[in-house]
Amino acid sequence: MAKRTVTPLTNTQIDKAKPKDKDYLLADGNGLYLNIKTINTKVWTIRYTIDGTPKKSSIGNYPKVSLAEAREKNKEYQTKAKQGLCPITERKEAKENQILDKEGQLHFVMQSYLAKIRPSVKRHNNLTIYVI
Repeated sequence: MAKRTVTPLTNTQIDKAKPKDKDYLLADGNGLYLNIKTINTKVWTIRYTIDGTPKKSSIGNYPKVSLAEAREKNKEYQTKAKQGLCPITERKEAKENQILDKEGQLHFVMQSYLAKIRPSVKRHNNLTIYVI
């Protein structure tokens, strides 16, 4: 089976792309596509394969994510996919770690606050009385 050659997109082609009755794709090559939606949004999509399983991921809207940035992200995703790493999973784990870090900070602040006010708190018959 012969491989198709795809001419890379230009900013002019992207700007001139108008919505149609159905969503359609503009290919940039190497798994990078621009999805032109009927609601006049343009979304970058990357397709890659990990262990024989095809996957795809959206990386942002045009023009917020430029053509150059999309190509850079595509290169990064394709490299990780060749190593057998799933970029989507890595992104989700990074987000979870960021949330856990914030929760840890809040926990630390609450512990220090409680330690500070503990001497001024007295319990009497299952009632908590704050002494100021």
